[in-house]
Amino acid sequence: MATQTEPDPPGKGGETSGGGGDAKVQLRAF
Repeated sequence: MATQTEPDPPGKGGETSGGGGDAKVQLRAF
């Protein structure tokens, strides 16, 4: 998992990249 402190660019989800937007995907899963 990448650093959650760094803001991930919109449109790039963790499901595709795995590094960026990882936290966002987890929040949605919960």
